Amino acid sequence: MKDENLQKYEIMLILNPEMGEEKTKHELDEIRELISSNGGKIENEDLWGVRDMAYNIKKHEKGYYAVFNLTMDALKVKEFEKPMNINQVVLRYMILRTPDKYVLKTLKEYEEERQKELEEKKKSQEEKDKEEMAKRTKTAAPTKKIIKKKEEEPAEEKEEKKTAKKVEKAEEAEEEAPKKETKPEKKISTKNSKSTLEEVDKKLKSIIDDPDITL
Repeated sequence: MKDENLQKYEIMLILNPEMGEEKTKHELDEIRELISSNGGKIENEDLWGVRDMAYNIKKHEKGYYAVFNLTMDALKVKEFEKPMNINQVVLRYMILRTPDKYVLKTLKEYEEERQKELEEKKKSQEEKDKEEMAKRTKTAAPTKKIIKKKEEEPAEEKEEKKTAKKVEKAEEAEEEAPKKETKPEKKISTKNSKSTLEEVDKKLKSIIDDPDITL
């Protein structure tokens, strides 16, 4: 007949990491004996060894981790906890009741799964980066211009064009050159000359007609 009080548990222990190999092995044997003496049956052990802790416990930055999966009478759990609470080498411990459909996984299996997830994530990210780079390269690629090669002109036409350009430049230079200022020619006013002669004639006539003057 199955005992209705038997339950499945998972116990995680963190031991003092400075005990050394022999002392640690001895303490683990003591814990196994404690489980057995309380009617427990160990189904699996997973010894993680010394690892970093999330925070310091009793001035320790590291701890020796051990996980036991077992069945035990629920009424005996408190009897198991009493000596654990006073054991100086046990920094922390935690007892969890596991469900019937609980799938047991060791730390190694968890780490392998985690590593696989990280690799797949990295591979996926690399593929995304390649696609993004291909899009950027395609967008930034300069369009090739088709340059048609000019047909060579005959030598006669080249020479005619050169001559025409020279003539054109000469004409432009001639137009741009400053023109010489020409002084306006002085014109002798005919009107003024005529009036002067008439005045001279009048004076001569007046002299001749004057009776007081003898020639």
